[in-house]
Amino acid sequence: ALWTFYTTANSPDVFIPAYEESRGTIVFFAAFFVITFYFLNNFMLAAVYDGYRAQLAEQTREEEANRRAAFTRAFALLSTAGGISPEAWASFVVRLRARCPR
Repeated sequence: ALWTFYTTANSPDVFIPAYEESRGTIVFFAAFFVITFYFLNNFMLAAVYDGYRAQLAEQTREEEANRRAAFTRAFALLSTAGGISPEAWASFVVRLRARCPR
């Protein structure tokens, strides 16, 4: 019943029967609502944000590793005798910009 009150889904259905029986229960429900709204919500939000931040950091590391591997492979494919011809480099840059506009 308190979870229903916490989520405010049909919360009057939770506290009205108790309030009708004893008017003093409003103090309990008010304190419960304030504590859960200001403290529990912040803890839950912090946990979700921390998980999101960790997942985002991992995704960023993976993308950077993939990018480095792609550039290393592209250099290996373009290079001839240890260097890249200006024509090959220009062609590569044109294709790269067409695929990855910023």
